[in-house]
Amino acid sequence: MYIKKITFLFVITPLFLFAGLKHLSLQNAMKMLDKNNLELKISRFTEQMKAYEAKAAKGQNFGKLDLSISAMRSNDAGNVFGFKLQSREANFGDFGAEEFFANYQLAQGGNAQAGADLFTKPPSDLNYP
Repeated sequence: MYIKKITFLFVITPLFLFAGLKHLSLQNAMKMLDKNNLELKISRFTEQMKAYEAKAAKGQNFGKLDLSISAMRSNDAGNVFGFKLQSREANFGDFGAEEFFANYQLAQGGNAQAGADLFTKPPSDLNYP
């Protein structure tokens, strides 16, 4: 009785094991391997990342350009002068130094009106920078 059970198991078991087996060609097996293998997917992503890193390294050859533009507009002379002071572009000409020295030379030459205007008349560059 014991031998019959063992024989029965050896005969019936392979029938159940091979019941769902289909013919699998090499091409189908390779397609399944390409589609489902995680190691291949990881290697493809690694390959893509290396390609992007190579492109980034080639991009370093072209350098880098940073461009910053700032512009302000105003009709108020005080604002314009303040903008120039803030951006550190103000010079003595903005304070009317050129007109002061021109009037000073005229006053030294004997021009009385230039002498009177030297300290009383505001320079036009100060009012219209």
